[in-house]
Amino acid sequence: MNWPRAKTILIIALIITNVFLVITYGDFNFRADEFRDHKALSEFLAQKNIFVDAEIIPKENRDMPVLFVQKLEIDREQINRALSSQGVSAEQAKVIFKSVIDGMAIEKSHITLFFEDGIPVYIECEWLEALNVHNRKQPTISAAQALLLFLAQIEQTRTILITGIEMIYWLDETIMDIETAGSVDTAFPTWKITYKEASYDRVMYIHAYKQ
Repeated sequence: MNWPRAKTILIIALIITNVFLVITYGDFNFRADEFRDHKALSEFLAQKNIFVDAEIIPKENRDMPVLFVQKLEIDREQINRALSSQGVSAEQAKVIFKSVIDGMAIEKSHITLFFEDGIPVYIECEWLEALNVHNRKQPTISAAQALLLFLAQIEQTRTILITGIEMIYWLDETIMDIETAGSVDTAFPTWKITYKEASYDRVMYIHAYKQ
């Protein structure tokens, strides 16, 4: 997918989301300004049965470019042979390698290895290689704004405990297609919010570009 088309789709999605949020909660940019103190934001969310430790909410955000990524074909057998020759000193182990650029993880780009008796028994591979970044940086929303968007979008039936919030690069599979090895597409700066609902671990992605 080329950048102009990807950007158009993303802008339309963000406009729809923001219109809904304004109707439901008012101007979320204005509300986020109320919560520069993350403790106040934490207390506000607690009133909605959403609990988050103010200390885990990132305090800074910055202008970010989009990232062009390419899906690579990983030779599982080659990885298996290399690791078997080294061995792992544990009866059972799980080792995860992630793709990171400029300190930000590329979501769903990983090699996960499962060991038993020091021998790799199973490999999961999905690798997105960072090619280059777009030469233009755009403003991103704060973590506080992302949490207010989370509040607006969540279909809440139980108490929610937010366990993490971080900025990542994310390739939205609902509007992007990068199934074929060698194909190139666009990953966008995104707030990844991980949370527990009942006994289930869940994730929500909030597009980070300001509109």
